[in-house]
Amino acid sequence: MDISYLLWLQQIRQHLGLVMEQLFTGISAIPGSPLTILIPAFLYWCVDKSAGLFLMFNFSAGRMFNQLVKNTVCCYRPWIRDTRIIPARDALPGASGYSFPSGHTQITTAIYGGLGWLYHKKHIILAVLGVILPLLVAFSRNYLGVHTPQDVIMSLIESIFVLWFSVYFFKWMENRQDRAGVMLLTGLSLSALFIIYVTFKPYPLDYQGGILLVDPVDMQVDCYDAAGYLSALMLGWFAEKKYIRYTTECSKTVKFVRMLIGVCCLGIVYAFIIPFVRNIMDERWGAFMKGFLLYIFVIFLIPAVFRWIPSFDGKAGKRHTI
Repeated sequence: MDISYLLWLQQIRQHLGLVMEQLFTGISAIPGSPLTILIPAFLYWCVDKSAGLFLMFNFSAGRMFNQLVKNTVCCYRPWIRDTRIIPARDALPGASGYSFPSGHTQITTAIYGGLGWLYHKKHIILAVLGVILPLLVAFSRNYLGVHTPQDVIMSLIESIFVLWFSVYFFKWMENRQDRAGVMLLTGLSLSALFIIYVTFKPYPLDYQGGILLVDPVDMQVDCYDAAGYLSALMLGWFAEKKYIRYTTECSKTVKFVRMLIGVCCLGIVYAFIIPFVRNIMDERWGAFMKGFLLYIFVIFLIPAVFRWIPSFDGKAGKRHTI
């Protein structure tokens, strides 16, 4: 039934032509855009620290859970299961590895669904986007022939579950401030156990035309990347709470300066630091450090710059830290 559905969508895609295919390719690329990092970072730096942390936790916990399921089930892509499926060519670079569940759908639901949940009472547009964007991305993955309906439905279900868990986790953290140490140890332990599991578990080694269908190392790279995000979140969250303790209560001018500094710092991390680190490390640990560096800069190192570099706020008429 799932293959029949994809074949039906494939006929529609071929009939509507390249313009619609490119449109859905663009929609499918939403979770890979810089906004995935910048939206939570902007909230964390300039609007509401708790809201930014919530989105980052929802993203990183959901992504690691998604990779856990993906590497446990080890389900092949639709065109491997049935050669009649012809995926859109431009969608193939983002459709490597196993199929179930959809990572694109999970990321979109975590960021935009989480954003919609946070502000659904104040901004109805964000609430609507929080529902529409995940559904559009989920459908685009089917339309482009790179995921089955089961892949995206499962991803939506697990993302909603992680969102529910994130809500109650943050309530638990807010009730007792001394739980930060427990959170840190638990998060780092889970990341370590996750890495051990995906590294040493058995994987199917099926070949087609003498070519390995899915290389386990490639799948482990994505898992190490996910573990890097969660590890940095837990460590950065704990360290910022203990040593920085900056506030988002500042003028629009200061917020603009913060965002400018933050974007410039992340640009340097993306362009220079991450490529250097990945070149000198094993592929898997290089991926871990990529996720780790991004979130440790967002959560701890860049706020440290805000905290200690003095800035003049003309509106307030006094000097204070950024």
